Amino acid sequence: MSLFESFIDEILKNKAKITNASTGTDFEERVKAYLKKSGFSEMAVGTDDVFDRYVQEIKPVIQKKTGQTLISNALYASTKNKMYKNCYRWQPYGQQDYPDFLIFTEHKVFSMESKYSTKNQSKPMWNSNLPKMDGIYLFGVYGKQDLTVFRGEDVLSDEERKQLVAIWDKMDSAYKDWETDFIQRMSIGDFDNKYGFSPYVRKAYSQGKTYNEDAIIDFLKNKGRDALETSVKTFIRINDIP
Repeated sequence: MSLFESFIDEILKNKAKITNASTGTDFEERVKAYLKKSGFSEMAVGTDDVFDRYVQEIKPVIQKKTGQTLISNALYASTKNKMYKNCYRWQPYGQQDYPDFLIFTEHKVFSMESKYSTKNQSKPMWNSNLPKMDGIYLFGVYGKQDLTVFRGEDVLSDEERKQLVAIWDKMDSAYKDWETDFIQRMSIGDFDNKYGFSPYVRKAYSQGKTYNEDAIIDFLKNKGRDALETSVKTFIRINDIP
């Protein structure tokens, strides 16, 4: 069993301990503690310039909206520097940006996102990011002292993901047309925008029964939960090989 698969096993065995956290930050600190326990070292910003550059180089692939994002650990493969395997970078692209963790094993770079509810939510908050195809998600709930893991591909097909992403391209195009007309009308004196009002569109996703009344929106009581968790471990196992 690889170190990363062992980590997944450990957090699933210790759900109550890891979710006994009053804030999302505290939850992530517990995740970091279990990564260390499983044999991973943290590579904080500034630890190594070569590593820092590599993290930035792979950002466009890691953050792709659709398609595969799992990549080989080319940094370790090219240098054989043990510093670059069995390590992780926390918040590699900032506090608000995906993912929360980049996990560097000997052969791959896995993206892992933590989702935490300090109340009793049964589903994660997605905001503007849909679950990514190769993303691994940890969802913990303080109020229920429970935690589960799943892969993005197992809860959202890439075809559906593409359709959900496409709506924003259409809205951006429509907004640009509207904005051009608004500015033109203002320039000819139809109005002067004296107080600066403008539209604000918040791009976000949620889970509900809008289009499918049988949709699964409870990740903890989901009958397929065991299969989702097993899929994460299988995904790690088959990919973390030469």
